[in-house]
Amino acid sequence: MFINKTIARVGYAMIKSESNAGVEYDENITWFESGEAGGREFKATAVGNTFTLDADGIIVKGGEVNNGYDIELTLLALIDEIKEKWLGRQKTADGHVEKGGVVSYPKFALAVAEETFLGNKKYDINLYPSCQVSERPEKTAKSNYETFDPEFPTYKIAARPRVSDKACYIEAAMDELPTSSEVFTPTITPSAQSGGSGSNSGSGSNSGSGS
Repeated sequence: MFINKTIARVGYAMIKSESNAGVEYDENITWFESGEAGGREFKATAVGNTFTLDADGIIVKGGEVNNGYDIELTLLALIDEIKEKWLGRQKTADGHVEKGGVVSYPKFALAVAEETFLGNKKYDINLYPSCQVSERPEKTAKSNYETFDPEFPTYKIAARPRVSDKACYIEAAMDELPTSSEVFTPTITPSAQSGGSGSNSGSGSNSGSGS
C-alpha cells in the first residue's frame, strides 16, 4: 500500500558525550522552522546489514560498527545555526559564523518528521541517534531556458550505530513533535536482536519530500 508522506519538520539534538555506558544529548530537540530550514528531500539507505532490537514494541534497528544508514537531506537554506552546530564552525564576536579548520564534524541525533495521511497518528518520525556530516553540503539547482529552480543545500550524513546499544534507527508515530531528547533513548533489552537486513521500512531505503 502506498502511503503519501510529506516532510513536516527537521530537528536535532547535539551529542555532548558518548561511551559504552551511554550517550548524553542536549536536553531538548531543536526543530528548524519550516520557512527557515525546512526539509525538501530525504533519503536514507541502509549500509550493510541491520537487525531489529527489542524495545518494548518500538521499531529500533541496530547495526555493527560500520553499518547504519547513509542519509541525504536537502534543506531550504544553509543557516548559521547549522554551520555552527553540524559543521562545527566558530561564531565570531560580531555574530558571524566563519569557516575553520574542522578536523571532525560534531556528532548529533537527527529527527525527520513526516506527515502521514493514513493511520491514527499525525507524524511518522525517523530518529537517528548518532549522526555526523560526512561531506560538506552541496547546493543543487535545476535550470533551463524557461525556468530556474533555486539552489538548496544537500547534506550527506552518516548515521552509525550508537556505541552503547548498537541502535542506529528508531521509528516513532506521534500526534505531536517531541520536545525532549529522551525519544532517542528508548529502553532496549540487551542482546535481544533478530538477524536480517534492510532499512527503515524493511527495504533498501526510505525517502520523502517536502511540500
